[in-house]
Amino acid sequence: MTKMNKILIKVVGKNLVFCKYHINRKEPNLNSTNIIDTNNIIFTDEYILSNLELVAAFIKVIVLKYNINCGSIQEYDIALPIIKLLKQIPEIDHLIFKENNPLPHDIYEVLNEHHLFDTLECYNMAEYMFEDLNRKGYHINLKSKVFFVSKFMHHDDLKTYSDLYYKTKICIDFILDDLDLKEFAAFLKINNHLKVIELTNYNKENLEKIIDVLNQYRKRQIKIYLYEHDGDLIPDIPYLQKLSKDYKRVYKFKIIYSEQYKEANQLKQINLNILKAIILILMILIVTLLLINKNEEHEVQELSDEINKVKEEIIHHKVTPAEATKEKEKTNSVYHTKFSKVFSELKKINDETVGWLTVNGTNIDYPVVKHSDNDYYLSHDFNKNPNRYGWLFADYHNSITPLNQNTIIYGHDSGTVMFSNLYKTKNKSWYTNKNNQIITFNTEKENAKWQIFSIYSIDNTTDYLTITFGSNQSFENYINTVKKRSIYDFKINVSTNDKLLTLSTCYGSKQKLVIHAKKIN
Repeated sequence: MTKMNKILIKVVGKNLVFCKYHINRKEPNLNSTNIIDTNNIIFTDEYILSNLELVAAFIKVIVLKYNINCGSIQEYDIALPIIKLLKQIPEIDHLIFKENNPLPHDIYEVLNEHHLFDTLECYNMAEYMFEDLNRKGYHINLKSKVFFVSKFMHHDDLKTYSDLYYKTKICIDFILDDLDLKEFAAFLKINNHLKVIELTNYNKENLEKIIDVLNQYRKRQIKIYLYEHDGDLIPDIPYLQKLSKDYKRVYKFKIIYSEQYKEANQLKQINLNILKAIILILMILIVTLLLINKNEEHEVQELSDEINKVKEEIIHHKVTPAEATKEKEKTNSVYHTKFSKVFSELKKINDETVGWLTVNGTNIDYPVVKHSDNDYYLSHDFNKNPNRYGWLFADYHNSITPLNQNTIIYGHDSGTVMFSNLYKTKNKSWYTNKNNQIITFNTEKENAKWQIFSIYSIDNTTDYLTITFGSNQSFENYINTVKKRSIYDFKINVSTNDKLLTLSTCYGSKQKLVIHAKKIN
């Protein structure tokens, strides 16, 4: 039998504090006459759960009266009824767990089902919980310290896992030794938000080591500020120009001159010869990049043509009546048998092949692959050769046999290959064409048609990248959300019994283009 907890609720500053009530003295039956006092309120957890709306309405009056936005739970074992209570009070957007133990899994599951609060604070939690909850929209502060001994960690005040994860800017004013470089690498492995690195003390060798570590962990779009001091630039300007050229697509180098340097070199700052050289280098660089990109795009197109040729030869290969009868007896579909042969041939080229995607009215007619992460096929083609156009790939969390509730496929929108044509789906002439509203996504075990029910572009977010749902309610909320975003009402009924397919690509520099479809056969 579950023990009934008495919960004391009190206002402390701008916090609403919840803790166990431990005073041993004769009291009224808390199930029938709970104690109500705006300074010290006592309920049982059983009473709260049985009278959730009533208790929430009472607590909301206190929250509004004292302008409270933070809830503080002292013990984990009273957390679940309190979270259900606070779910009814949107004014509470900050939740603190005071117990000095890692977050329990049952509490994580409740928090992960819905985005209930803006900020969470607790002692510690498992790494997968941190990443899942962050993806859900929570900003997380952990109180447990991260053990470190390097000057790098100490200088940038990296004390907790949340410090490491959310840090957007670091400042390095010393030469990193081997230990510092190791912990710099550990920081990059965890961090997901770094945008700026400031270097005020550096040399060529150290700068190259820092760049090597950044490349190792595939960090991109980092601004590296190099501060001039004592009238010197370390390393020299020509070397920095070479770095800018070599890493133009991934890092942005900028020299920050001291006021003393600016004053001493006002008349020399604009040097015509250097300016001409920079313009010439930039022109050569642009032409070279265009040629490289064009060549890579041509390689992808040739590879795609070769793969489609393999498919067409198998699909349209004539069979004798006896062969057709034999194949029908096995699968009841000659086409399915032939498409199974397509996968058999494709897997000889790439053993990570999981499907074939076709979107009518576009150039999208490619096999789909799946790696152990979502990074590899951003920069590798179907032959696993490096290529900036990448390939179409399923989210590495997805199961293909059987399919999850939501199967997600990504691809680049560059050039004229992969998902570059997906922008056409936002044209009225495209999405009102009934033929275009059916997507084909076949797997090795099944050929399937998918009915589009939502198309939209949205600012960079991850809330549509959910693969499985903890409950029918959360799945239904997801379906309603993505349907409301659609630029067109397809008038398609979608239920929690349906399997979904999601296509995602970039749309401009700051948005994503997303298509959702449901399986119809």
